[in-house]
Amino acid sequence: MNCPPEFSAGEYGGKISLKQEIFFWLTAVLFLFIFLGSAPLGHTESTWAEISREMLMTGNFWHTAINWQLCGDKNLMNC
Repeated sequence: MNCPPEFSAGEYGGKISLKQEIFFWLTAVLFLFIFLGSAPLGHTESTWAEISREMLMTGNFWHTAINWQLCGDKNLMNC
């Protein structure tokens, strides 16, 4: 297959070794997870986290509650 020169891989193109691929993925995973949890949740994220936590603790996945008080009269975005 003939590619135009602007789309060719150049002198560094071609296959990569398994060692290079493993290094790439380990580095990618490291950078993705290195700072995970270091920033606090925002206001809306903490609301959703609290709703989810209470759902898991009570086993009730149909009614939303915050601080153990039902907030079913509002939609989830306003709880």
